[in-house]
Amino acid sequence: MSDLYGDPAVVNGVFYAPDYGNNRVLGYRNGIPTSNGATADLVLGHTDFASSTNRDAADAMDRDHAAVNHAGHLFVA
Repeated sequence: MSDLYGDPAVVNGVFYAPDYGNNRVLGYRNGIPTSNGATADLVLGHTDFASSTNRDAADAMDRDHAAVNHAGHLFVA
């Protein structure tokens, strides 16, 4: 995680944290991590956990800063 910025959300037990500096959202299936360096289970905005640059693509994110739970659905801004 490069720059945790903004609002995280919990949706269906998964904790989603915007990783602003890496242009992605990380998901943790066991809820909020309780230790530094915890490994995320999911990544949104990139095809892998190693990529960090912003891309001009439908499946990409650019400096995301909020994850919101609305009626059990995840929205990212």
